[in-house]
Amino acid sequence: MLSAADDGRWMTSFYEYIEDKRAKEAFALLIGTFACLGKFRCGRKPQGEVRSVGIEVDGECWYTIMPAKKWVTFQWRPPVTRTKRFRVALLRNEFPEGFTDSAQKEHWSVRVACLEDALKLLRVLNVDSSLATERR
Repeated sequence: MLSAADDGRWMTSFYEYIEDKRAKEAFALLIGTFACLGKFRCGRKPQGEVRSVGIEVDGECWYTIMPAKKWVTFQWRPPVTRTKRFRVALLRNEFPEGFTDSAQKEHWSVRVACLEDALKLLRVLNVDSSLATERR
């Protein structure tokens, strides 16, 4: 769900910031999915000039989504990277050209450039069991 503290205008401005049509579709799918599922809270995450959407679970920011002109960066944050819920080897295998775990300690990220990348990411995250099984 969207954070009650947000007015939602940030979402439109982040979407409009993305120039690539395929990346816009990916952003819309990711934000829409997380906003519609009750176990997640989505909201603008102030980080200076960086456009960032925080995805929280139980009050902790597990993921961030950061739009760029030509792609969307999805980031796993320390609350979830420490849990062993995801394995780096699996993420590298699923996203061989876009995954990195070297930018910041305990932060992993993947570049999402299109709808297919976003769907694959949602399957890997297994955010909704019906989505995970329907798309296989």
